[in-house]
Amino acid sequence: MGFGQLEVPQVFRLGGRWHCLFCTAADHWSEAYIRQAPQAPVTGSHHLVADDPRGPWTIAPGPFLDGALPCRRYAARMVETGSGPMLIGFADGGRGFQLHRADAECRAIPKKRVPRNRFLRFMSRNAPCKIAEEVLGGAHFRGRDLSGTGHDIRLLPPRNATLP
Repeated sequence: MGFGQLEVPQVFRLGGRWHCLFCTAADHWSEAYIRQAPQAPVTGSHHLVADDPRGPWTIAPGPFLDGALPCRRYAARMVETGSGPMLIGFADGGRGFQLHRADAECRAIPKKRVPRNRFLRFMSRNAPCKIAEEVLGGAHFRGRDLSGTGHDIRLLPPRNATLP
């Protein structure tokens, strides 16, 4: 019961438990999971929990961590920051960036929209962390700017950052 495909997994220990953050598409939700899920199928990032890194793993309770139809974000990552662990990812919607974060227990922190002209200033005020960004127009330029504020930038090829 769960998902037919788990993509770009990240396993980490947090709050005394093991978590496996992953991405999946709405069409990979099992019929059994759809029947008991608190929402309709979406595409995006969710997580599993376990007491041991080898499992057994169970789907985290509650709603899907971060998803939508159509999908705007994929391949979220848990990163260590000066403020503690944070789930981070951003989507460039043309008018600004939507930041997606979670606290140390993987509970969603309210999303924050940052206008393009304030993005660099906003990020420079946050503790340095790892940021994954899809290589599209402006990614190298933005990556250099963010590196200058102490962040560790990882550029991902589009084939590794988009849905098939």
